[in-house]
Amino acid sequence: RNEAAAGNVIGGNYILLNGGSGSLGPAKVLGNVTLSNNSTLTVTGTLYITGNVFLSNGSKIKLSPSYGASGGVVVVDGIVTISNGCLFEGSGQPGSYVLLLTTSSSGAAITVSNNATGAVVLYALAGTINLSNNTSVSEITGYRVVMSNNSLIQYSSGLVNSFFTGGASASWAVSSWEEKF
Repeated sequence: RNEAAAGNVIGGNYILLNGGSGSLGPAKVLGNVTLSNNSTLTVTGTLYITGNVFLSNGSKIKLSPSYGASGGVVVVDGIVTISNGCLFEGSGQPGSYVLLLTTSSSGAAITVSNNATGAVVLYALAGTINLSNNTSVSEITGYRVVMSNNSLIQYSSGLVNSFFTGGASASWAVSSWEEKF
């Protein structure tokens, strides 16, 4: 958060629509971020969003090539909704991912649906991550995870050794596992 706040501060919502494109970061957004209808946001530094994030209809979040083999961090205080063919891309080099983290404790802290996919790590320590309808992500960590209708978590080889600029690299381990039907 501090790294993002040290950059630009955007007082209000950040919206890209209808094939629009923009670059952002490091930046703090005092509002919501909305990408819709094939718009593209290039992340050029750590982002901190105090509101919600809404991505829909073929929109894309990608990292600037300047990230190299590192990942980029997007911190959100609200909920994150990703739907209808949205795509996440790293910098173009192996080992580069978008880390999308929410502090929300909502039962819908992160919702990914309808063919959304890409080089993204989802993190909702206090909330629920919902995956449905042909979604595919690189990794998830959540207080609760709900998967349905052909959802896929594709843990990538080497992900445990990833480095995210603006934060430390980390490791993960499964502490328990339960399947409910």
